[in-house]
Amino acid sequence: MSPNLQRAALHLAALAAMAYGYNTLVALIHGSQAGDWMLGQRGGLFQFLTICGLALAWVTCLVALVHSLVPSFTAIGNLKSALGLVALPVSIIVTEVYWPLILLAPSLIAEVDLGPGVDGMPPPAAFMYPLPIPLDLALHAAPALALLVDFFAFEHRYSRWQALNAGFPLSVFTGVAYGTWTEYCASANRTFPYPFLNVALPIRIAIYAAATAIAYASFLFVNSLHPIPNPSESKTKVYYDDDDAVWPELGPWVWFGRIKL
Repeated sequence: MSPNLQRAALHLAALAAMAYGYNTLVALIHGSQAGDWMLGQRGGLFQFLTICGLALAWVTCLVALVHSLVPSFTAIGNLKSALGLVALPVSIIVTEVYWPLILLAPSLIAEVDLGPGVDGMPPPAAFMYPLPIPLDLALHAAPALALLVDFFAFEHRYSRWQALNAGFPLSVFTGVAYGTWTEYCASANRTFPYPFLNVALPIRIAIYAAATAIAYASFLFVNSLHPIPNPSESKTKVYYDDDDAVWPELGPWVWFGRIKL
């Protein structure tokens, strides 16, 4: 099987797993009074970072699938690389936060005693736990796993310029965007999707900032593990000695794709 077909198979499997996760989740909660109440809240399921990350990973895999089938269409490859700068950190932070909390401190995710809650209903996350294991894996492991396998098996690492000058501001933007979105939803819903966010505003801001920092640091760590250098770096580095290298300015569009110098 050719590399492009291997990539296509990976992306198809990932798309199917993530679609299964979302559709099964909707079917699980739909039809009950509590589930319909939660779906009717501002933001619905998209209050949750898990679902936002799932959607972002799904779109990234869809673009990657198109690129696998039409590899000569470089614009699609460039778009996929750009999406990966956002989707990869988000999927990693979802996995890093969810699994330790659900295993060690589930009350921070859903199982909290807050009385009847808003309108006689518990916090939104309480409707979805405990999840069946296949569904749990599809939502909280498949996105990160699919993007990581694709990254290490079929891509090269992001350049230093990409990681610092594009990855950092995109991570900050994503963190601010989700924090703003969550606050906006909570202003109407009168509760936050996750119990650990039902705290004072300064603490919530600290949580958003910490999650953003961990996501970006995790992205840098994962990127550093990739054995294949970025083509832009391998062809433009100027070495003064074995331990010192200078990356010349490559211009604002280098991070969108695999430039050939």
